[in-house]
Amino acid sequence: MLCVELDLTRPEQITAAVNATLARFGRIDVLVNNAGYGYMSTIEEGEEAQIRQQFDVNVFGLFALTRAVLPTLRAQRSGHVLNLSSVASLMGFPGSGYLRSG
Repeated sequence: MLCVELDLTRPEQITAAVNATLARFGRIDVLVNNAGYGYMSTIEEGEEAQIRQQFDVNVFGLFALTRAVLPTLRAQRSGHVLNLSSVASLMGFPGSGYLRSG
């Protein structure tokens, strides 16, 4: 088992987490993108900084971690990337325009 601190908005932590995983296990077989959170607000009342932070984690964080792992999966010629989401990305909830973007 390996536990590492990982803030998806900090590229240096993404690199460190991938490197630590490879150092410990020698390979990566599965990347599970499951990080994310909702921001409860109507569209017109949403705070710009909060909206951007949510997208930095839920969307751009997913992209960054996937980009960091894909070279290893390609070199191994094996592996899986699983992208999970909440039901909120499939259907809206009244009064919550930003519940979950990823």
